[in-house]
Amino acid sequence: VDLYFDILRRFRDGQKNSASKLETLIAQGELAEALLLAHTLKGLSASIGASQVENDAMELESALESASQISTDSRSESAHYSGISKSLQSEVAIADIDALRKQLNVSLAALLTEINQHLAANEPLDNDESERENFDLVDSNLDVWAIVEELLSLLSNDSGDSPTYYQQNRRCFLNVFDELTIAQLDRHIRQFEFDDAVEVLSTFKKIQYEHNVVPDGTQTSLT
Repeated sequence: VDLYFDILRRFRDGQKNSASKLETLIAQGELAEALLLAHTLKGLSASIGASQVENDAMELESALESASQISTDSRSESAHYSGISKSLQSEVAIADIDALRKQLNVSLAALLTEINQHLAANEPLDNDESERENFDLVDSNLDVWAIVEELLSLLSNDSGDSPTYYQQNRRCFLNVFDELTIAQLDRHIRQFEFDDAVEVLSTFKKIQYEHNVVPDGTQTSLT
């Protein structure tokens, strides 16, 4: 079980930027690099049983292969009208590729969210000693805000450990944040919107500091 969770974490951390990388590569005409990335994503998805992402990546890979071949043929074509025909084919292929890329984006985003939820649900602090430590931390305002600082650091560095750290310490946060802030953090972190989560945390912390709730030792991290 631990090995499977480790595989999921590695997939999540390694592929969370694949969608944006594919978009950039395709927009820049770097089809060979995009093809390699789609091929890698297809194989990794298959390894964790994510059939929808695997199929979407396979379709994109096939379209990229076709477009690459058209581009190669077009460059080697000497006849004027044949060259125009190849160019039109290439434009159609790129349009198809963009549609397939967007389809893959949707399925990959859904998979990453599902992985995050699965990891968070199956990695709770489930022993009495850990729970007592959490309650003890609540009694120390400085310790609670130190945990907030750590979460801010993880989120700011786009760390894949952010969702797990937040889930593990959520009980502490319930004693610090209001219901709206908790709801916003739940949503942003669950959806990997780390920049938005940082903004929520920083805004709340600034307000608390102005009311002398945040210890002086943590004021340097305010944005």
